Amino acid sequence: MNNLFSRPGVAWILYLLWAGAIWVGSSLSLGPESPLHLTFPDKLGHAIEFGLLGALGANALLTRTRLSATKKGRDRAWLGAVTLAALWGIVDEVHQLFVPGRQSDPLDAVADVIGAAVGAWLLIRFLPPQTAVAPEPGTSVLPSVSPGTGIETEPGRPGRESRSEPATTAPQTESEMDI
Repeated sequence: MNNLFSRPGVAWILYLLWAGAIWVGSSLSLGPESPLHLTFPDKLGHAIEFGLLGALGANALLTRTRLSATKKGRDRAWLGAVTLAALWGIVDEVHQLFVPGRQSDPLDAVADVIGAAVGAWLLIRFLPPQTAVAPEPGTSVLPSVSPGTGIETEPGRPGRESRSEPATTAPQTESEMDI
């Protein structure tokens, strides 16, 4: 999953853009002079648009929390994506109460949840799990302390200092031990 969509920021931006597109679409009036002419069943449209939202949500959760390496993590990402999409579907249906020419239908929210569940499941099912990145040869996964400085370096990144207190050294000679 080393591509543009695996970057957390990009994944969440795509999710938010699609959620915004759903909002804009549901803000359009569906009167006789409406620019939006539906040629397929309403519930199928809801399932498709929220299926994409569910897939984008699962992708965003998998990239942000690194859950994809375990089945339990992937299950949590699925549940999180479906929950977020369901909440957005409910907000969208309430929003439609205030749009002239639109009506709110609880069955639309059901179609939203079903679509999100299928979309998230498809993404998780067919997306290969992320694997942990192995450290570069010659680097340690444990923090190291530079000799004599007490400065701890980040694991796997020689020369990158982390913020830690300088190490104190124990007295070496008898004269240093005298008070």
